[in-house]
Amino acid sequence: MAITRIITPAVTDDAVTAAKINNDIISGSTELATAPADTDEFLVSDAGTLKRIDYSLIKGGGAFEKISTTTISSNVASVDFNTLSTDYRDFRIICSDLRIDTHQQFIVLKVKRAGESSFDGGSGNYIYAVMGYDSDANEIKAQSTSDNKLKLIPASLARDATVDGANADILIDCYNVHATDSKFMIRADTTFIEGTYGRSAVGTGGGYRNALDAIIGIQITNEGSTNFISGTVTLYGRKI
Repeated sequence: MAITRIITPAVTDDAVTAAKINNDIISGSTELATAPADTDEFLVSDAGTLKRIDYSLIKGGGAFEKISTTTISSNVASVDFNTLSTDYRDFRIICSDLRIDTHQQFIVLKVKRAGESSFDGGSGNYIYAVMGYDSDANEIKAQSTSDNKLKLIPASLARDATVDGANADILIDCYNVHATDSKFMIRADTTFIEGTYGRSAVGTGGGYRNALDAIIGIQITNEGSTNFISGTVTLYGRKI
């Protein structure tokens, strides 16, 4: 005589409730050690109904995302960003605690245009104006209608060995770098120890590369044979 066994599923539909889920359901899972990809999914409760949603819909827009950081631990002439991803429209560079080995030099920016293998440094390539004040209320400024670089600070920077702790901190915004119908524009805000008297100084200004070309690279450097001896330079990108 055949015997028929009826097996009831151990877990029926809708049987798993909050009371049956252990508190380590998240902490016990494999860690995602990087920012989620746009197609990574999350569970949300939509008025009591569970639904999934892609990260691309909740991560927000317009914010700057960190791309890379260069930490200067020995003498270098420049910090170069040779690739500016087309995933981003605008870029921000933050230079923190930059110090130099030669007294009274300017920190400057140069660009690499699409189709070129080196950073532009020819006379007449750049136009800029940077203004500010030192701690004795003296006006300081740097400007040019025809230069081979964009100056980022309105006066020269003191060498670290000359003024104890002399450094520069600079925020640089670079706009619409991939455009070919407008000129590459930047804005820079700075605080630093100026090189003439060792006074605290601030400055703000901007400028552009005098050409209608997409920009594929940005270089932070300084004049002459000066080297950076310490500091960090971080590149961020902004999507729209």
